[in-house]
Amino acid sequence: MKKLLFMSRSFSVGLLGTIFLLFSVTFARPMYVMPSKGQTGLGDSEPMPARHMDLREILTDLRDNNPTLTRLVFGSHDINNTEIPDLADALKANSSLKTLDLKVVHGIGNEELRALANALKVNSSLTTLNLIFSRIGNEGAINIADALKVNFSLTTLSLKGNEIGLDGARALAAALKVNFSLKILNLSDNNIGPGGAGALAESLVQNETLAQLNLIDTSIGNGGAIALVDALKANTTLKTLRLARNGIGDQGAIALADALKVNTSLRKHDLRGNYIAPEGEGARALID
Repeated sequence: MKKLLFMSRSFSVGLLGTIFLLFSVTFARPMYVMPSKGQTGLGDSEPMPARHMDLREILTDLRDNNPTLTRLVFGSHDINNTEIPDLADALKANSSLKTLDLKVVHGIGNEELRALANALKVNSSLTTLNLIFSRIGNEGAINIADALKVNFSLTTLSLKGNEIGLDGARALAAALKVNFSLKILNLSDNNIGPGGAGALAESLVQNETLAQLNLIDTSIGNGGAIALVDALKANTTLKTLRLARNGIGDQGAIALADALKVNTSLRKHDLRGNYIAPEGEGARALID
């Protein structure tokens, strides 16, 4: 009995400690800053460890162009939407930051997205922008697309899981027709549908820089797959196309297989989780 009571007490202390830890993590709002390479005792090629900084410190470093600040990572509790404009203003003056990660920062409003987009129009150092699962919607995608028309430093843009539909996809497609820097675009887990795939297909005919397009779980179906055919026949730079979980059946698979016979650049295509029967015509066409 004494042993049992001791175990129960230990469990209670452990549980309270866990609750305290969770409370601290949730409300401390740490900022994660990834400095550039520097002296670490292991040689200049080794990256320095991440630092935790207050937002005010980060904004000061951005405005002062601290050369060690090249990667900035925020979590869902690290920054709120009212602070995004301050971050955007700092980005306008910055020329050292390479990566801005705002994934899962929920509730970024239209006004805040416009401020961020305006910063992208001026900033010429940022190469990677991650906004996955930030619920920016069509309006946010339209603002980012507007910036892409004049920004030529960004090479990677991740908008996965942002409730983007047809209008947002059309805006991004229009930007791809004139942008010549973006190499990776992730639009997975957005409901762009066949129409969105068609708009992106039109842009791929003209675009000469995009190397990877992720459209996993975007509801494009057979119609979207077929819409991509002419683009794949004409495009010579796309190397990776991810179309998993899109409800594509044999009809779409056969159309894609026909395009792949002509395309000379595509190296990876992901069609997992679609309605392509292993022994059906679509599977045979892709194998052939």
